[in-house]
Amino acid sequence: MNVGDYQRLRIIARSLWTKIKWGRLSEHKCQLLLRQLHQLQPQDWEEGGDILLPILYKPQKFSLLRPFVLAGQWQKFESLRVPGVDRHGGKTFGDIVELDSSHLVARDKFRECLHWEASLTPTLRAARCGDVATFKAEVSADPSVLEATDFMNNDIWFWALTGGDVDIIDYLLQVNVSLHWFVYVLSIVLW
Repeated sequence: MNVGDYQRLRIIARSLWTKIKWGRLSEHKCQLLLRQLHQLQPQDWEEGGDILLPILYKPQKFSLLRPFVLAGQWQKFESLRVPGVDRHGGKTFGDIVELDSSHLVARDKFRECLHWEASLTPTLRAARCGDVATFKAEVSADPSVLEATDFMNNDIWFWALTGGDVDIIDYLLQVNVSLHWFVYVLSIVLW
């Protein structure tokens, strides 16, 4: 990655942090910003843990954890060390899963997202990221992978549509993967 790309990604990351901390940020906009950070590696991004703090310390922002999984960026954040302050006023860094007891709800929400990300099969991950080659290789090896769901009960269609890759969506239409959830949601909306 060249210096210009790296600087652009750092600006996007700073913008994301600012919008999470001070503004109103929709889940959709959060997901779009996170998708732009796909080239930024955690080791190149010391303050990455700061992005999660405004979410973890404000319950009304917990819904913003979801876009980290949806955008395929969870792995970059789950292993980050988050800044904190020890009882003597010094700055420390700790594991985000080991938040203190005053933030049990945040810790539980974080663990729920951790579990959600871990429940994704390679096929669901490939659909989310638009990795057509991996997706087709997984399906060729075992067509039953198209029936898999994740921890939140989202199926291959959810992840293919979240990823937005036209080739994967077209493939699913060609092999006639069931759209039962779509028909169900449509019936509720029209009712």
